[in-house]
Amino acid sequence: MRGEPYRPLSRVFTFADPEPTLQGRVNSGMVATHRFSRTLTCLLKAATAVLPLALAIGCSDKESKARRNAAEDARAIAAVEAAQKVLPPVDFVTLQPIAESNGEPCTFNFPASAKPPVFRFGPDAGQVMIDGNVKGFAADHGSIEVYPGVRQEYDGKEFSLQVQIDADDPANRGNAHYWPAKITMSDRYERPVFHGVGLVTCSGAAKPAALLSSSVDGQKRPR
Repeated sequence: MRGEPYRPLSRVFTFADPEPTLQGRVNSGMVATHRFSRTLTCLLKAATAVLPLALAIGCSDKESKARRNAAEDARAIAAVEAAQKVLPPVDFVTLQPIAESNGEPCTFNFPASAKPPVFRFGPDAGQVMIDGNVKGFAADHGSIEVYPGVRQEYDGKEFSLQVQIDADDPANRGNAHYWPAKITMSDRYERPVFHGVGLVTCSGAAKPAALLSSSVDGQKRPR
């Protein structure tokens, strides 16, 4: 042994780590559990902070989409309304003689015409002929009575018509059965499509029940 250098026992012998005791194992588990608990708490706090923000973003997106849809609907409705306001051209009409009578007491015809009248009307209804088709009208019972039981205004599906009688015209010379008159027919947009000057002939009473005011322009104002 003489002559060999001195070596510490720690370099000669290797000492193994002692087995962990039960208490050490418990302590290690508690440390791990504590660390997990802290991590979980942090995650929950983060989720609690982020969730309202996510919900707010989602609600904001829904509101924005609803506003966009409402704006698009408003634009579509405005476009339809604008298209509806574009009126078609005025389609003027010509009244043709109408021979068949439904018992109407009054007729309108052009002066010195040998043809049947172009407008027949009575207390409840009137009729004209356009392009070979008979167009019916209902009497407006709220309008002026121009002859006993006969009204001034008549309404139809496509047109409205107004009668204006001048019972005091000197040219009438006191005739008891016919009077100078005008009729005006308008389309559904209140635009005149026919205006005629002639005579109204009625059977029965001697004079119209009422005269139209001179301020009436002869044009029907559809309701």
